[in-house]
Amino acid sequence: MGSWKVVSRSARQTLNLGRKLGKLAQGGEIIGLIGELGAGKTCFVRGVADGADVGKEAWVRSPTFTLINEYQGRLPVIISIFIGSVIEQNSKDSICANIYTRTASA
Repeated sequence: MGSWKVVSRSARQTLNLGRKLGKLAQGGEIIGLIGELGAGKTCFVRGVADGADVGKEAWVRSPTFTLINEYQGRLPVIISIFIGSVIEQNSKDSICANIYTRTASA
């Protein structure tokens, strides 16, 4: 599994990058976003959701307070999860394993 870093210069650019990725997604991908509060993670997820044909009526919001948000579109499901610094690493690993198991069996 590889990683890459992208620097966006605007919310529009972040949204468009997410939209492009959403159009390319085939289902089963796990994409982790790391960034400070206000870095644009939710903006990126909004773009991914749009690119994956999640309906305009879906309110793509930050999972900071809800912890888990799910959106239906062209793909079986888009899951947005907050795994913050307050969660111990063992729990983060367990959450990621459960997500992988769930998406692999979908």
